[in-house]
Amino acid sequence: MTLEQRKYHLIQEIISIGRVEVIELLDQLVKKVASVEPSYQIELGNHEGLATSVDLEQLERERPIKPLDMEAFFKETEHIIWDKSVEELLGGLDR
Repeated sequence: MTLEQRKYHLIQEIISIGRVEVIELLDQLVKKVASVEPSYQIELGNHEGLATSVDLEQLERERPIKPLDMEAFFKETEHIIWDKSVEELLGGLDR
């Protein structure tokens, strides 16, 4: 289920609630969650051995490109709910 679908489902669940006290609790919870700022920090200085540049030819030698088995890929994606078809999503990569 995509994020948008989950939001819509949650909205539908909230709409079906008939008790004021439950709506008030949800309102408080939403306000608390909305006020929390995520704190993401990446300390790159603490990572030894990181390359300062990338040589594409060396990278291709170290990690050869393997062709994608499209039949296996589509089989894996059959159970996923997408906003767009897999073909449309893959087509967006060509742009």
